[in-house]
Amino acid sequence: MIVYGHRGAKGEAPENTLPGFAHAYRHGVRHFELDLVLSSDGIPVLVHDLTVNRTTDHKGTVGSHTTQQLADMDARGKASLWPQKTGIPALEQLLSLPGLADWRTQGGLTMSDSLGARSLKRFFDPAERTFNNRSIALQAFAAGNDLLYLSNFGLNPRADHMPNVIDTLQYFAEQYRLDSSFAERVDSAVERILTVKLRLYGAFDPATVVPDPARLSILNGGAGQVASLARSAATLISPTPDELAARIPQPPSRNE
Repeated sequence: MIVYGHRGAKGEAPENTLPGFAHAYRHGVRHFELDLVLSSDGIPVLVHDLTVNRTTDHKGTVGSHTTQQLADMDARGKASLWPQKTGIPALEQLLSLPGLADWRTQGGLTMSDSLGARSLKRFFDPAERTFNNRSIALQAFAAGNDLLYLSNFGLNPRADHMPNVIDTLQYFAEQYRLDSSFAERVDSAVERILTVKLRLYGAFDPATVVPDPARLSILNGGAGQVASLARSAATLISPTPDELAARIPQPPSRNE
């Protein structure tokens, strides 16, 4: 079993704050779920809601405040018994904490939640009449995510999911050619991804990395075989294969 710290140590410390993550880390937690929103100066900051109303002593949207203004707020929220005032931190501050700084330089990856979630669609268009796939993906990447989860990526995913994915990839390729700072961020993300994959495979040898096309014939073998293939097809990023085998010797069954 892998234990995740939900928004750091929500329930024991102020959520999505540096003291909260440090508190969880001291108690042995090494995997975290967190939330990112862009400040008015375009910096990804740690906060769950799109407003600061619930978790701080201020009012208004996160995007209407600068990083410094957010840092100066009292973000203890319902954890008001926490002894010291703490503000809304930037992602860069979190990744600079002892332990996390090494994790990041050694290939630690951040991944977005589903970018086709209805809550996100309604944020960009409350009437849900439009879906700006480029803006959604670009802002998620700017928020610090190395991997973007393009799930249900459209107003009508059955019809527009794949066209939106293709358009987003083409748009990112265009931005990579035109914007040197964007290209630098992409290169850094790809380097971290390849660092983890190299650690998993040992070497980028096509014989071990690329599956045998002949094995794809299983796709014509019925739902049972396809389900078995799907359970074993994922490329692991974390934990390591040895760690996974020790924790879960067998993959979950269809009913688990």
